[in-house]
Amino acid sequence: MRAPDDVRHVIERWLEAEPRCTSTIDLRVIPSEDGYYLIAQRPDGRIHERFVPDAQSAGVLVASWVADDWVVPKSEASIAPPQFTPPILTRGGVTKTVPRVRRSSGPRWLTLGTMVSSDTFDDGGLRAEIDIFTWGRFTIGATFGWTETSTADDMASSYSDIRTNDVETAPYVAYTLRSDGWELRAAAEVGFVPYSHAAGTAGATGTRGSGYFDLTGAGVAATASLLLTRQLGASWGIHAGVHAHWIHTNYVGYTRDENRMFAFTGLRRRL
Repeated sequence: MRAPDDVRHVIERWLEAEPRCTSTIDLRVIPSEDGYYLIAQRPDGRIHERFVPDAQSAGVLVASWVADDWVVPKSEASIAPPQFTPPILTRGGVTKTVPRVRRSSGPRWLTLGTMVSSDTFDDGGLRAEIDIFTWGRFTIGATFGWTETSTADDMASSYSDIRTNDVETAPYVAYTLRSDGWELRAAAEVGFVPYSHAAGTAGATGTRGSGYFDLTGAGVAATASLLLTRQLGASWGIHAGVHAHWIHTNYVGYTRDENRMFAFTGLRRRL
């Protein structure tokens, strides 16, 4: 095996954990800007190539290549195996003899988690994200969420105490940096608030009573986020970070603009 030390250690751990790994292959791992290019030759001369985004993915792939269930049936046509031409390495890296590698599509994730407002732990919500398409470090996906927040104002001439519930959905664009089981993702989204419910009291300071209101409306919202993921094995991960959130909703006789910071933590499943 010819590979960077950190990747080699990860691959060796996956091979040790897979009891079906009884055959052998000649493997090379070549680092690139977006991940690792793997090229392997089996004893029968067959060659397999793949581009993976991180070391964990490389370990899973190599373990599957070496496992017993990858053995070719004896009835395979007796066609001469292709000639294996290994890449030529120089001090400057890989020369032009290395095959051109198609840009990796990258991993896609389904994320479920909770949000807590930086203002008060009583405010927060639930959020789901799904990666629909990836290209290199870029991802396009969709999100669906629910939040509950409160606003209280006590001014010289008026006061209000309002509780709101919002349902939001939005497309997002994300840019992700990956390294040895870690992912740092920056994302932005602009979407819709198809349902918003506001209820509370408001009135003039000094009056005996207060006016109660119960309103429903809709609006728009935008979010910018920075989130860190730690992969747990080949298919799971934990996800945490911050969301900067803005929402604008319209009700009959009332308009709301609100900015908040949320802490987010969740569990991710690789698709």
